[in-house]
Amino acid sequence: KYKYVSRAIEWFDRYFNEVNIEHRFIFLMLLMEALCSENYETLYKLENRISLIIGENDENRLFVLRDFHKLYDGPRKIIHGHDVEISINDFH
Repeated sequence: KYKYVSRAIEWFDRYFNEVNIEHRFIFLMLLMEALCSENYETLYKLENRISLIIGENDENRLFVLRDFHKLYDGPRKIIHGHDVEISINDFH
């Protein structure tokens, strides 16, 4: 019934145990996609849900909304073979 939760747990396990920072970044994004079990409007749902969870106030939530697309685009580029620079700061 809750396959998306199981998948999210699997992606978290892979994220947590991975050494390669690019792979960790990809697994983290896949984990978030799994939590939005529907296959449509994933980016819209993620940026709104994440901004509500981590935003301290309305201004901060808008900042998260504006910048999440850039963060989310990184794993997609890696998956498709493009060069992307990811640092530990992208996880904070």
